[in-house]
This record gives sequence, structure tokens and C-alpha cells, in this order.
Amino acid sequence: MTTTEDAPTRRRYPWPIEFYRSAVGKKWVMALTGIALLGYIAAHMIGNLLTGFPECSDLMHGEKVAFGVVSQLCLDPDVSTAEAYAIFDWCIAVGLPVTLAGLGLEGAGRERLKAIGDVCAGEGSLCAHHAFEVTSDGVVDAMLAADALGRERKRQIGRAHV
Repeated sequence: MTTTEDAPTRRRYPWPIEFYRSAVGKKWVMALTGIALLGYIAAHMIGNLLTGFPECSDLMHGEKVAFGVVSQLCLDPDVSTAEAYAIFDWCIAVGLPVTLAGLGLEGAGRERLKAIGDVCAGEGSLCAHHAFEVTSDGVVDAMLAADALGRERKRQIGRAHV
């Protein structure tokens, strides 16, 4: 027979930690993190929408979002060429996809990518919160530009085969 004296006592933590450990606390942290990351909405939408392509089913979430990031770099007019090159080159160095071929979508054209652009620019899309305009054609153009720039950067740093 176990008595309350034998029961292990639960360690008490300061209230912020106790709150975080609760289900409600974890949801608050996720919500606040999402608000802080509003600048990357298009990148995540592109990455999440790539999940609908069978060729991308074996890719990890981060790989798809990485292509979304380089696409968003091409969509945002305030990103400098030097900033874009640095991020493309880092993605290449760590093995993240920066081309449509890297996603298994080599040769995918405007029509194939249009569904992604339509959702990103659609009514009620969170992409409306970006400081720059997000249109369906703009998203598709950005994805194709990211593909072209990714191929060029890979060629320039000698990793075209990767």
C-alpha cells in the first residue's frame, strides 16, 4: 500500500516554465513564434504547397521551405543581390535544394507551378501581410527565378552536379 508520504513529489518550477510546460503554454509559444516569423509567410506557404506534388513527397519539410525561402528572396524587391547570393550559397553548401531539379520538379513550368501562386496570392492568404505585393504570377516568376539563380550559383561555385 502506497501512502502519500511515499509518492514522489513533483518539482515546482517558476510560473513561466510551468506555463510553457502546459498544453496552453505551448500553443501560446507557437502563436507568438508565428507572429515573429510573419516575414517568412510566402516561404512557408511555397514549402507547404510543394507537399502536394508527388515528386516532393520524400523531401523533408525544411528542404521544401528552403526552396520557398530562396523563392521569397526573388519575390521581395528589398533583398539585395549580395544578400540573395549569400543565402543561396549557404543553402548549396549545406545541401538544401535551390532548384526545381533539387525538388524533383526539373522542367516544371508556369502551368505546373500556377497552383502555388494562386494559393499564395488568393483571398485571405497570409501573404497579404508581406510588405511587398504578392501576386500569383509574381510567386511563379519568383520560383522560376530562384530555379535559374540556383542553377547559376551552383555552376559558379562548382556544384552544378549536386
